[in-house]
Amino acid sequence: MMYLFDNRLDRQISGKTWKWMLRIAMVLFLPLVLVYCAGRTINDYIPNSSQEEEVKAALIAFETAWNTHEEKAVLALLAGDFIMWEGSKGSRKIVFSKGTFGFRLQDILIRWRYLSLGMPEILVKDGEATARMAMLLDARGMRTTFRLINRGGAWLILEWEF
Repeated sequence: MMYLFDNRLDRQISGKTWKWMLRIAMVLFLPLVLVYCAGRTINDYIPNSSQEEEVKAALIAFETAWNTHEEKAVLALLAGDFIMWEGSKGSRKIVFSKGTFGFRLQDILIRWRYLSLGMPEILVKDGEATARMAMLLDARGMRTTFRLINRGGAWLILEWEF
């Protein structure tokens, strides 16, 4: 019968050699895992339907407009009754509401400069869509949810919660 760790082999390879072999394996394996997992973005998402493709395009347009700080382009992608939420369901607060008097989205664009959307889970039903994904906001990782609505043939962001 063959054993996984033969006593003779164990005597031939010292503890330092085992540690060295383990380090080499980690150095080779860990970067591959990180590149595969961390490198997947919304651009890598393969939609299952034309509606999911349209939702994906709207989210990519939002990410692009946000990162170029084009306030008018961001506002054009938001529904008239858009709300941005921060926090969980139990203790969330409104960060921004479209049309709020005396408040500009530019204030938020200045505070949070860079946005990167991860691989989404998109659910589309009856002209509404929910997209859940990982997000980097100024290098802080978090989960986020977008709720979109199809109005006049265009997908607009109704809510953004993070």
